[in-house]
Amino acid sequence: MTTKHPQRGKPRKRLTVRVGPLERTLENLMAEIGQKTALLLVRYDQQSVKPLRIRLDWLEKPLAVRAWLRCGQAWKWLRSGKGRAWLKARAKPNLVSVPETPVAPQSPAPAA
Repeated sequence: MTTKHPQRGKPRKRLTVRVGPLERTLENLMAEIGQKTALLLVRYDQQSVKPLRIRLDWLEKPLAVRAWLRCGQAWKWLRSGKGRAWLKARAKPNLVSVPETPVAPQSPAPAA
């Protein structure tokens, strides 16, 4: 059983609410959410769908065309100087020192 007495005599406090500003706020919120969703879709398209589309276009080309394109890319890479720089960076240094003047081998002393 509750000890709370019913409040029948007091008038309810009601707020007057203007619908116009609330509707505008809701429209602005929906527009902002729509813009964010559109930007997310564009970013997803650029990061995921576009590379896949480029890859599929590449794979749909005949093998001979792909080979010629790769040869052209390799030639361009070598001519740009990046190939030589790449080889120099990955070449192992010669750890054995080589004298500039050759040293003649000494013959061993004859055993008596």
